[in-house]
Amino acid sequence: RKGPAEFSAWDCYQRGYFHLWGFTVPSFAEAERCFRRAVEIEPEMARAHAALSYVFLYRAIYEEPEMRRGLLEMATASAMRAV
Repeated sequence: RKGPAEFSAWDCYQRGYFHLWGFTVPSFAEAERCFRRAVEIEPEMARAHAALSYVFLYRAIYEEPEMRRGLLEMATASAMRAV
């Protein structure tokens, strides 16, 4: 088993999806943390940027309405980075 300090970008990406599918505000926060870590490790990992876009999109639905615009802008920016 790998220790927490040894995760690769792919490990972080996979863990992020595990949390994303929890569909709760706390699970979205953990998913975002994992995907951001994947991007830190491998900045050009398109899948991690796309996954961040999903996090922001779902947060726009689940979070307070006044946060929606900013979250959708972040979702678009992440999606564009993935492309």
